[in-house]
Amino acid sequence: MAADKCRLFRHWVGLFRTSNTTHTFRYNYGMALTNLIVWLTPDDYDAVKQLAPDDPDLPDTYDMWLKQETVSISGFDEQHLPYKKVTINSDGLARYCESSGITCDGVGRRAYAVVLHRRSE
Repeated sequence: MAADKCRLFRHWVGLFRTSNTTHTFRYNYGMALTNLIVWLTPDDYDAVKQLAPDDPDLPDTYDMWLKQETVSISGFDEQHLPYKKVTINSDGLARYCESSGITCDGVGRRAYAVVLHRRSE
């Protein structure tokens, strides 16, 4: 089972490309490409940051992170590129990363967002 998850994770990693920040990526679903944006909530930001305290993509405060992501989203809007925000939570992220054997850094957050996005379809 773990080997299957690892293989599936490698497949998903191949499906996205980083954009302006490491929190955005393109998800190839059939022929359409959608820009998925890993979204964090103010209440859960500190808990997600504790999972990856040295991650340069997570500034010290939620407000700093929100400003960074707002700039990224405005780039998608200006270019008329489709995007979808995928809200992740720290508990689910921690469980997913532990069961998948990956770290809870940007790669782990993006992989978890892909899983959540696929579940919502």
